[in-house]
Amino acid sequence: MRQILQFVYTALLRLQGTVAAILTVIFLAFLPNAIADGAFITVPLILNLMSLTICVILLMPPATPTWLGRPSRKRHMFGMILGHAVITSLFMAVAMVSVLATGLSEPTSQNTAVSAALLLGFAGFFLSILGLLLSAWPPAHNLIDTTPYATDPTPTPHDPMELRALRRSRLG
Repeated sequence: MRQILQFVYTALLRLQGTVAAILTVIFLAFLPNAIADGAFITVPLILNLMSLTICVILLMPPATPTWLGRPSRKRHMFGMILGHAVITSLFMAVAMVSVLATGLSEPTSQNTAVSAALLLGFAGFFLSILGLLLSAWPPAHNLIDTTPYATDPTPTPHDPMELRALRRSRLG
């Protein structure tokens, strides 16, 4: 069961990073239009560049910190919750800024921005819940559970003649 929760957690984390990366690319695509309209873009640009950096880290499993990508100890709880709060807040801000930068009509852009922010917010909430479950439920490091050959009932022959006979029986 823990492996299924870990898979769902990892998939949701990558999905959140992918959605935020797509929204950042949308913002960067509409950036020239926003500059031409005279919009204030310094803070949104900084937020989007920070978001893109975090997305790259989340989408590369070796670069993702263990306490965020695979929480497995109780001491990972605090960092994981704080990390998800910061990342989700940043991604929600990026979602709203990215949709508003597209230049859609007022009600459409507001509804789309709020929907994107809520989607990323709910993903962050579920990630936090799953991360807490994974942190409180440590993986079992039992040799019998992790290695299928540990309880193999067939003994390995130690006599050289038995080994030769075994090899020959597989060749024929």
